[in-house]
Amino acid sequence: MDQEPAPGLADAILIAVDAAGAQQPGLATARPALWNSSFGGWGVLMAATQSARFSAVIAAAPITDFVAVHGEQNLAAIADPAMFFTAPASQAYTETGQARVNGLPWTALDRYIRNSPRYQTDKLTAPVLMFYGDLDFNPIQAMALFSSLRRQGKDAELVIYRGESHIILAPDNVRDLYARAFAFLDAVMPASARAERAAEIRPSQ
Repeated sequence: MDQEPAPGLADAILIAVDAAGAQQPGLATARPALWNSSFGGWGVLMAATQSARFSAVIAAAPITDFVAVHGEQNLAAIADPAMFFTAPASQAYTETGQARVNGLPWTALDRYIRNSPRYQTDKLTAPVLMFYGDLDFNPIQAMALFSSLRRQGKDAELVIYRGESHIILAPDNVRDLYARAFAFLDAVMPASARAERAAEIRPSQ
């Protein structure tokens, strides 16, 4: 299959959003926010480059650059190549795996570029909040995307948690992550959506 991962992503998400709105007429669907992690983090960032309808994007441990992923190495391979040499897995992931760019960077660089949010930041209009663990595979990806947004004067925040890997696990960090995420949404989402979300929150039992 030669289909690329990014085309039509925002449209597919918004079809689901509008279907939910049709089933629940009181649901605020005009300016939805996006929140996901890992490859889903790639998805929400990529979708936000395709539509200005999204009011906010939260991405945890997002993949932002398939060129970088293709050549990615676990730094532990310097100490133990036999155990930690990860290039074959990274290459399979981008070429035909979950990312399915279906090509090689040196013969299909255009595919890698147009499917990587890092190179589409000029099209991002929604405020962006990213979370990353400093022990995850490549924090530089998120830092590069953040730097690009900052260079353009766009609303962006990047939170790096020390001692965390691909999933944020320490209880204090988990609490901090959700506190930051909800504060971010309260600050950037339309007032109607904020009021609806507040009405749905109930005290813990």
